[in-house]
Amino acid sequence: MLSSPLDGEARLFLEAMEGVRPLDRGPDKIAPSLQKHGKSDARGMPSVPGEKEVAEELRAIVQGKRDIPVEHTPEYVEGPVINSNPRLVKKLRRGRFSVQSYCDLHGLTSREALEWCEEFISRSIAANRSCVAIIHGRGLCSPKGPVLKKLVQEWLRTGRWRRHVIAYSSAPNWDGGPGVTYVLLRQKPAPRRKRRKPRLWDR
Repeated sequence: MLSSPLDGEARLFLEAMEGVRPLDRGPDKIAPSLQKHGKSDARGMPSVPGEKEVAEELRAIVQGKRDIPVEHTPEYVEGPVINSNPRLVKKLRRGRFSVQSYCDLHGLTSREALEWCEEFISRSIAANRSCVAIIHGRGLCSPKGPVLKKLVQEWLRTGRWRRHVIAYSSAPNWDGGPGVTYVLLRQKPAPRRKRRKPRLWDR
């Protein structure tokens, strides 16, 4: 029976898993904590909590029934810009914030894309939006790779509005995945870090 062709993400996953072998689960290889609990699978061997769910998840990914989580792909990007809480980044990449506006950069030059980003973030802050998205694409058809994606990422870290950016991350697969970057905004810019005055013993 012919198997259906795998998409790019599934192929990347299989390449990453190439050469990986299952652990030897002989009685002398089982962790004492698992032996102590005395739980076993159909073969009479101690089972790891959550093992079945993980196996089902991997099987669904390989069969093309489920996408690889975007954070597990090489194209994933994220960035706490200034003192970001890691929990916020996690919520952002999972789509837990409602996206209030989108900016599509397809077909623009690098210069035009930066101008659009400037205007878009400026208007978003003025409109009191807290979560927005920038559509830059994945650059799969570009000989130079994801030019706009890299440009947006660098601009979010160093651009004029960087102190208004709490964090950014690739969108979940159902909303564009690595071709879209979510941006979490604050209304007031983050305070600048004060330079520490040198102490006598530092000189």
